[in-house]
Amino acid sequence: MAVDERTRLALARKLDAVLGTDDASTLMEYLPPVGWAAIATKQDLAALEQSLRGEIVGLRGEVRGEIAELRGEMHREIGGLRGEIGGLRVELADALRAQTNRILGWVVPTMLAGVGIAVAATNLG
Repeated sequence: MAVDERTRLALARKLDAVLGTDDASTLMEYLPPVGWAAIATKQDLAALEQSLRGEIVGLRGEVRGEIAELRGEMHREIGGLRGEIGGLRVELADALRAQTNRILGWVVPTMLAGVGIAVAATNLG
């Protein structure tokens, strides 16, 4: 027989009539609010715990695998960035060297011409 709220109320009224309000209330508090089939046992909880532990172990393994994969991707990306930075350093060094050569190509002859003019001006005077 399934216990529903109507059945529980009828039982509470009968107990109240036989035992009195206080004793009837005490006894009703010891009865589950649902049928006994819906009450979880210690074995049910232990089985659930084992199941959850198994799922947690599986998820932990998946997360560790994904983290390892991400680490590998990061190392590859960092290696690529290091290579690009090295290439940029070489390009920058070449550009600076070329610019320095151009500047020296103009400054040195200009200075020599200035020295020549100064020497010529001193000899004339």
